[in-house]
Amino acid sequence: MTKGQLSAFFEEKVQPSLAWNKQIGNAYTASLWISVADQLRRLAPGSVMTAFSYGSGFGAELFEISAGPERARGAWARDVESDFASRRLIKASEYTKLRSGERRITASVPPAAAVSA
Repeated sequence: MTKGQLSAFFEEKVQPSLAWNKQIGNAYTASLWISVADQLRRLAPGSVMTAFSYGSGFGAELFEISAGPERARGAWARDVESDFASRRLIKASEYTKLRSGERRITASVPPAAAVSA
């Protein structure tokens, strides 16, 4: 495979599944599952994708995943996109306060979306 063919293959097969990872950043082990969820919502029912993950130790996993008929109905995909759209840039000083517990993030949750115990 030439360098150009490899680049084209990457752009077609891999790049689309990285959209959410680019928004989130490095999530280590969760990165694979973020990519799977991101790609799964775009696949037609019956489509198959392959997912590969490896760690810094001896562990590696290779999965073949089939898209089921309910794959695009999950409200979670819209929720993730909504969460991305509602983010805002904060200053380092505000981030430090959040991390130290000096300041709490409050979010309003619509009653319909609230989880009852």
